[in-house]
Amino acid sequence: MKALSRALFLALIAFAVSGPVRAQEWQTYRNTRFGTRVEVPASFRAGDEPVYGKGRKFYAPDGSGVIHVYGEFNATGGDLAHYRRLMSCGFIDAEWHFETLTHGDNWYDMEVSGKDERLHIHVEHGKGCDSTLLHHIEFRFRTEDAASWKSIIEHGVRSLSAPCR
Repeated sequence: MKALSRALFLALIAFAVSGPVRAQEWQTYRNTRFGTRVEVPASFRAGDEPVYGKGRKFYAPDGSGVIHVYGEFNATGGDLAHYRRLMSCGFIDAEWHFETLTHGDNWYDMEVSGKDERLHIHVEHGKGCDSTLLHHIEFRFRTEDAASWKSIIEHGVRSLSAPCR
């Protein structure tokens, strides 16, 4: 019985390590214009830097999704709650369905689902800063791959650095 338990345990470990999301190497991306810094999987291919230097997209090697990291000035003139409300309205009009919406004093997370894809957006400003400069990390992926993107999202959100500049 003990040998069977050990074999089952080792099989579960092997499955976890060989599954779509396993312990991975991370690369750090830093946007020089806004100071946004984040870690993304090292296996993701970086897209071209946009003309205005807002951020960069990183593409999953298997084509399952993309991570978009960028900073931008809050053009709404309001606080983060106002910005969050305006952003939320855009998804309602675009036939997305809200899965989750959570927030704190200087951040919010929003996950929406469309026909065959999900979009997880994390927006924050530096602690002790106003909401003039906002740092974003967006994860767009196939709905069927949601479970395998969970740890990538958690790590990306935790690693986001949002200076005031």
